Amino acid sequence: MAIRIRPAKCEDAEFLAWNMLTASRGHLRRGIWDVIVGADEAGCLEYLKRLALTEPRSLCHYVNCLVAEVNDRPAAAICGFEMGAGGWTTFAEAMSNVHKDLGWTEADLTALRQRLVPVWSCFMPEIGADWRIYYVATIVEYSRRGLANLLVNEMIREGI
Repeated sequence: MAIRIRPAKCEDAEFLAWNMLTASRGHLRRGIWDVIVGADEAGCLEYLKRLALTEPRSLCHYVNCLVAEVNDRPAAAICGFEMGAGGWTTFAEAMSNVHKDLGWTEADLTALRQRLVPVWSCFMPEIGADWRIYYVATIVEYSRRGLANLLVNEMIREGI
């Protein structure tokens, strides 16, 4: 089994979308992205794929991610991002660009705000130049092989 950790590329956007959705769900059927997007799985994946590619570069942008490959196949991923001042603002701007790309209406945005009311308290506040790890997930067939551990360790090295 050949394992390689590498920076994500724009071509990884679909895999990164799966990673973000899966990591947000954990062991549950639905996660924060299901709530935010308010769509079926295909709709959530399309939204997250666009978020991985859109500017400005937010915590979900592919340049902030690493991919673990097993035998040249993506098997796990992780995102790390220095929030710094304006991190959530940048994230909101990236999301807004995705909303525009997908043609979300004012009614869609109002529904989004209503869905988010119960979860706003779950978001960590901006405290300055903090660096965070987000979205760690492994394809089930590759679990228990240490991929998440390798990704976390590499992301920590990059974040120092």
